[in-house]
Amino acid sequence: MLHLFKKHYCAVLLALLVGCIYAGPDIYHARTPGYQGIFMADSGDADFYLTVINKSYTSEGFVKNPFQYEGRNTGNSFQYFSIEFMLGRVGALLHLSIDTLAIVAEFLFPALLTLLLYAFAYSLSRSRLTAGAVATAMLLGTELVHPNGFSNLLHTFLLRGGWREFLQYSRPVNPQVSALFFFTSLWALLRLLRTPRSKSAVLLAGATVGLLAYIYPYFWLFSGTTLGVVGLYALLVRRWELFVAVVVAGGVVLGVMAPFLYLNLSLLLHGGGSSLAQAIPVH
Repeated sequence: MLHLFKKHYCAVLLALLVGCIYAGPDIYHARTPGYQGIFMADSGDADFYLTVINKSYTSEGFVKNPFQYEGRNTGNSFQYFSIEFMLGRVGALLHLSIDTLAIVAEFLFPALLTLLLYAFAYSLSRSRLTAGAVATAMLLGTELVHPNGFSNLLHTFLLRGGWREFLQYSRPVNPQVSALFFFTSLWALLRLLRTPRSKSAVLLAGATVGLLAYIYPYFWLFSGTTLGVVGLYALLVRRWELFVAVVVAGGVVLGVMAPFLYLNLSLLLHGGGSSLAQAIPVH
C-alpha cells in the first residue's frame, strides 16, 4: 500500500484538490452570512435528491417506510431510492444536518471518483500522466466540452449572473454517486475483455451491468451497449472464448435484473414513456 501511494501520490493530491474545488464554495457559503457565491449545480434535480435524502433521515427501516417516491398510485412496485436512503441513514447515524451531509458528499464522492477514473485510465494506458489528465478532464472539464460551457463559465464567474450548472458531479446521487458504480462496471467489462476465461471476470461484468438497472438507467444503457459491442467485436475477430464469455455475462445481467423485470413487467409491456420512467428511480 505504501509503495502504491509513493508511486501514485499525485493522484491522491489530485483527488483532494477536486474534492476541495467541489465542496469549497458551499463551505464558504455556509460560513459567510449573506454570501451569494458560485452555485456548482443548483438544479431542480439536486433539490429533489436532497429532499429524498432528508426524508430518509426519519425512515423507519427497510420494511415499513424505506423510500419516498412520486406516483404512489400508479401500481409501480419497484421504485426504490436505495442510494438516497443509505445516505440519509448515514447522516442520521452521524448526527449530520442535511446541509453538512451535502457538503461532505460534494467532497467525498468526486474525490473517490477521481481515484477510480485515474485507476481505470492507468490500467488502459500504463501512464500516470495520461491517467491524471483523464481524471482531471472528467471531473473538472465539464465547461470545456459542454456546447454552452464557455458562456456558462463567463456568466457564472465574471458576470455574476444567475444560476448556470457548472461542475457535473456536484449534483447529488446522479451522477455523483451512481458514477462510481458506472465506472466500476466499465472496469469489469475491460477485465472481461482481457481475461475471458476468468469466471470471476464474467460474473463481475454481468453483475455490475445488471446492478445499474436499479441505480441509473442511462448508465445501465451505456454499459449494456458496451457489453454488446464487446460481443460483436468477438464475433468479427472470431474470438470464440470471448464471445461465449459475453453471452454468459449477458445471462448474469438478466439474472440480476430479473426482480426488476418481473415487478415492472406490466409497465414495460403496456406503459408509455412516463410510466416507464416511473419504473426506475430517476427524477
